[in-house]
Amino acid sequence: MILVDIRVIVAWLDSAHPAHAMSTRALEACGQVEELGVTSLTLAELAAGGCRENELLEDLKGFVVLPLDLKAALLAGRKCAGKPGHGSKWHLSDCLLWSQANQLKVPILTLPGRGIAAFAGASVLVPDAQPAIGRKSRRTKLRP
Repeated sequence: MILVDIRVIVAWLDSAHPAHAMSTRALEACGQVEELGVTSLTLAELAAGGCRENELLEDLKGFVVLPLDLKAALLAGRKCAGKPGHGSKWHLSDCLLWSQANQLKVPILTLPGRGIAAFAGASVLVPDAQPAIGRKSRRTKLRP
């Protein structure tokens, strides 16, 4: 399984998003080799952004929706509490995704850029920005 970050889902759902094509290619490539999953937190974030439930469930019908468990929630809280000061790049949602992937021992598919530092120590898949045919996502192991 590959756990998909909300950034990838948002770009994939919005055809006008600058990362739409990259996200679509990454999801197609990853979906051919692994099952794709999202957390229940992703559903909450999309609903908070105005997505209607029936459309949201239809859009994500090919994904496994994983509930956030207590152990992952506590791990995420500890990770966020350990971050340096206010204004850190780490958001609770990033810490929750990291902890879920950590508990399941699965990689995270995310977009390059802001927020990736929160996934340090996890196996992270970051799609290439170039639209080359046959090119796969590059796999990066970030250091803590």
